[in-house]
Amino acid sequence: MSSITTLETVDVTALAGVSGGRGQSRAQISERYKMECLTPDAATARKQFDWMAARMIPDKQHPTAQSLKTPGFMRRVVKSTADLCHWPMPDAR
Repeated sequence: MSSITTLETVDVTALAGVSGGRGQSRAQISERYKMECLTPDAATARKQFDWMAARMIPDKQHPTAQSLKTPGFMRRVVKSTADLCHWPMPDAR
């Protein structure tokens, strides 16, 4: 059984309202900001970030089974939260 695929041309203006995929919509970023930077309150969220940053480990290009067992938070996770919340990124350990 064969299936036929038809191609369509999509106008750029039709793509203007598309969100999702690899990026995030403004609403998604706003919700993530509230959850990571303000919950339960800004001071507690910052303390949680500082705790996470104190347990930061280097990113691995090709994680092995052993590196996945290393306790801590990958640097890219800490950086993502720092960037989102406009907090300074701690020095690499």
